[in-house]
Amino acid sequence: MSLNIVTLSGNLGADAELRYTGSGNAVATFSLAVNERVPNGDGTWGDHANWIDCAMFGKRAEALAIYLRRGAKVSLVGHLRTSTYQRDGQSIKRWEVRVDDIELMQHRREDREGA
Repeated sequence: MSLNIVTLSGNLGADAELRYTGSGNAVATFSLAVNERVPNGDGTWGDHANWIDCAMFGKRAEALAIYLRRGAKVSLVGHLRTSTYQRDGQSIKRWEVRVDDIELMQHRREDREGA
């Protein structure tokens, strides 16, 4: 048996990009900053941002893309997907979270006023 479940909460680093596949399927991609508390070495603590690439598909991606703006706080559940491609003769492995469910945790004031 295998288990592949990812649960994350963080803030978007930029507005989500909405595009369409050749077959017309919507894809929203975005990077999520998930902060981790780490010691600074001088007795204090700081934040380290882990940047996670995420992709969401279908009608949900289409409907939510307008709300997935830079700074938006979200919580999501998904699964990891890897892909490999060639760049400058080297094989590059890429990890991405495929979003199965997402919840908007907070909206910026201008998002609420524009709706």
